[in-house]
This record gives sequence, structure tokens and C-alpha cells, in this order.
Amino acid sequence: MLAEIYCNKFESNNQIREPIKFHLGLNIIEGEDNGKNSIGKSTFLMCIDFAFGGNDYIDKLKTIKSNVGDHTIFFTFEFDGEKLYFARDTSTPKIVYKCDENRNKLEPWSLNEYTAFLKMKYGIHNQEATFRDLVSRYFRIYNRGNIDETLPLRGFSNESPTDSVRALFKVFNSYEKVKKSEDAYNLSSDKKKSLKSAGEYSFVPAISTDKYNENKLKIEELSAKAHELFEKSKTGAIEFDSQKTEALLDLDAKLKTLKRERSLNYNKLDSIKQDKELSDIDIQADFNELLTFFPDANIQKLTEIEAFHKGLAKILTKELKDLESKTWNVINLLNIQIDNIEAKKLEIGGSNKISSVVLKQYRDISLELEHLQKENEYYDKMIDLRTAEKKDKEILEETYIDEGKLLTSKINEKMHELNNIIFPNYEDPVLNIKKSGTYEFSTQNDEGTGTNFKGLILFDLAVLSLTEIPALAHDSVTIKNIDDDVTANIYKTYASFKNKQIFTVIDKVTSNKNQDLKTIVDDHRVLHLSSDGNELFGRSWAKKQVVKEEE
Repeated sequence: MLAEIYCNKFESNNQIREPIKFHLGLNIIEGEDNGKNSIGKSTFLMCIDFAFGGNDYIDKLKTIKSNVGDHTIFFTFEFDGEKLYFARDTSTPKIVYKCDENRNKLEPWSLNEYTAFLKMKYGIHNQEATFRDLVSRYFRIYNRGNIDETLPLRGFSNESPTDSVRALFKVFNSYEKVKKSEDAYNLSSDKKKSLKSAGEYSFVPAISTDKYNENKLKIEELSAKAHELFEKSKTGAIEFDSQKTEALLDLDAKLKTLKRERSLNYNKLDSIKQDKELSDIDIQADFNELLTFFPDANIQKLTEIEAFHKGLAKILTKELKDLESKTWNVINLLNIQIDNIEAKKLEIGGSNKISSVVLKQYRDISLELEHLQKENEYYDKMIDLRTAEKKDKEILEETYIDEGKLLTSKINEKMHELNNIIFPNYEDPVLNIKKSGTYEFSTQNDEGTGTNFKGLILFDLAVLSLTEIPALAHDSVTIKNIDDDVTANIYKTYASFKNKQIFTVIDKVTSNKNQDLKTIVDDHRVLHLSSDGNELFGRSWAKKQVVKEEE
């Protein structure tokens, strides 16, 4: 339990306050009889929440820092007779220091480590809720946004009803079945959203029902046309998809290039053959007869030229033979490649008799078919996903209702029991969990403000009774507009909780006509606050500061 809180900024009449001590059961912070505000009652409840790992003391009470400055709050917990000392600075609220009994800081812990430690020391076995899940929403403190008498499950302002119901399931450690149904629904919903997004971004086409039916007719027409095309080409009506057709067209293009190259090389062989025939002609020469007509001719010179020409002819003949051999090698390689491509065509399923024109026609048909089929597949898939999402949503709704009935029956029964003590002969408040995780909380035939706050108190006490929640806090606003006798009955019920802690704020005790209430307050008061120097920090900064004029 929380045993003590101390801060050297807490003052009363210019003196630092002694440590404020707590006990099991009811702990009352009493205000003034006139119900005056701005004396620190709600702020002190925030300090208690701060000791339980909350952050609203820092996040919501901005005037504290501006008027008090950074400060350290020391708190002591006691478990099985062992006292544990801690400190938390407003300047570093995410760190909690373990301390010794003299408030010397020893070891820094993260806030998560600290709250996990408290959960363990309190002996809380709930695996679905964190320590803060169990405490936070049941500390009903002004300015935290969780004091709404018609929405008792709400933990903070603008929290959705579904999140509130989910938190309640966790507090009762009965969220498992709901979570499974939520996960199944979220998965099917995410799948549908992903497919829808793909359609919106044109990764896959989205179509209407009319277009779907139109596509079905077009698919039938194109399928028949493709079959007819292959029948006419005498291919045995072999079925191709667009990928195979595209592959065959690619092979045909390569085949055409190779055959053209082979033809060029055959032409080259013909040219070489002609050149060889010319080089093989034997040049016969009889220069003696030439002297008859040209007695002065240089026979020796002509003989040398003739010898040179014969040498060139031999070289040319050798080069032509080499070129012919190389050309035949190229042709042989081309033939091998041509044979391989024709074999690949047969392997894919095509025929070497199929013309490229036929393949192109079939390719175009196949591409259009695939596009239409893809559109219809998207449509069918979307229908399937919508059906699955709807089914999972229905299962989730049923789970909320079924599990909600089990849960609310316990809570409503306990509220009935408590109501007979606090407000006998009047209607009980009733909690009803509905579809989609929404809920209703009301008291039949009575919608008055006091009755609604009474219902909020009954709900919190029922949850405190039925769960492992270690403590709750109720600000004074929860008992406003409730008459004296009912207020006394509420405090009697608070006081009946001996093994858990309840922190409350109360005003106007003196003016209350019920003597039992006064006795309860006297027995359970842990702090009394009032104006004119007895505020929590020894002063109220809400007051205008009066500056004395110099005489």
C-alpha cells in the first residue's frame, strides 16, 4: 500500500508539512466547509496518482511548475511489513529513484520498471492489463477528463467507447476471446483495404458489377477466337498464354536474324569461289615472240614482273582459302543456333510452321484476355474479402455481446448489492455492453445528476471489489448534488473496504447534518486543507497579489 508522501514544497502556515501518512482502507482529504477551491485538494490527489506512476501531475497542472518550480516528491510503499522508499522529480518524471529511509537517492529506475515492480509487489496476476491500466482510469480527479457520470468506463477525454470497453475487459482479465475476434476482424479488414488501395493506385484494376459481367462475355468471345485461330493454323489448337506467345515471337525474331546472317555468308562464299577461279588462271608468256615486234624490249624486266604477279596470285589463293574456311565455320555456327532456336520453339509448344503473324494475333488476344481476367479476379477477390470481413465483424459483435454479458452480470450484481446499502429502495444503475464495443450506463427512471454520480461511485466500487485494482481516488465533484444521508452511506461503504486503499476529497463536513459522516471523516482524515496559509503549498496563486503602497 501507499504509506507516505513527503515534499519540502508542501507547507502550512510557512512551515514545511510533516510527511502525510496513509493507511489501508479509506483516506480522506478534507477541504473547507464552504467548499472553497484552489487550496490543493485535487492537486494532492494528482500527487498520489504521481506516486502510482501517473503523469498528469506534470502534464495537466502547468501552474504548479510556474509557481512552485521543479521539486521532488518522496513516497513510501509498504508490503508485508517492508517499507520501500522512492523519489520522483518533476524535472525528470520518467525516472523514479529508489531511496533509503533518509530520502537519499540510490538507484534510478525507468517509469516502466517502477510500475512493473509495483504490479509485482501488489501481487497482481492480471496478464492483460498494465499497472497503469488498473489504476489510472479509477483515479477520478478533476482535470483528468475521466469524471463523466454517464460514461464511467472512459479513462480520458475523447476516448472512444470501444477503447473504454476494451480496457474494462483487460481490467477483468477477460480480454482474450475479444482480442482473438478483434485480430481476426482487423486482419480481414486490412486485407480488404490493401486490395482496395491497390485498385485505387492502379496496381490492379477496380471494376463495377456491370463491367464484371461485360468482361465475362468478352472473355468467352476472345477464348473462342483464340481457339479458332489455332484451328485455322493447323496447330492442333495448342493453348498458349501471352508469355509463351511472347517468347515464341522473340525466338522467331532471333531466328529471322540468324537466317539472314546465314544467307549473307552463303553469298560471301559465292564471291570467294569466283575470286578463286580468277586466281587459278595460269598466265603463259613467250617473250621471244615479243622481240619480233619489239626488238628493243627489256625481256629481263618483263620476266621479273611476271614472276611478281605469280607470287601475288599464290598469296591471294591462300587468303581466299582461309576466308572460305572461316566463312564455313560461321555458317556452321549459325546452323547450330538456328537448330537450337527451332528446338526451343518445339519445347515451348509451338510449331515451326506457325507464322509470326499468327503468333502476334494470338499474343494480342492473350494480352487482352489476361487484362480482362485480372479485372474479374480483382472483383472476385474483393467480394471474398468483403464477405470474410463481414463474417469476422459479426463474430466480433457476438463476442462483444457474449463476453460483455458475462462481465456486466458480475458488475451489475455487485452494484445491486452495494446500492442496497447506499441507496436502498431505489433503482440500481445498469451497465450494458452492446455491439461494436459500445455501452450504455444508466439508472432506470432516474437521470438526475446526483443519481448519475452515485452510479459512477457504485461502478468504481464494484470494479474495486471484483478485480485486482489496488486503489481508487474520488474527487469531491463525485459527491456534489448528493444529499447528506446518501453521502454518509457512500462513505460508510468506502470505509468497509479494509484491504485496499480509497483516496477521497470531501468538503462541507461541518454543514452536513449526518453525524455518522462526521465520525467517519474524523477517523479517516489524512490531510486537512484550507485557505489563508493552509493550502497544500501554503499559499494560493489563484488570488490576486496585493501590493502595499509605501508610506
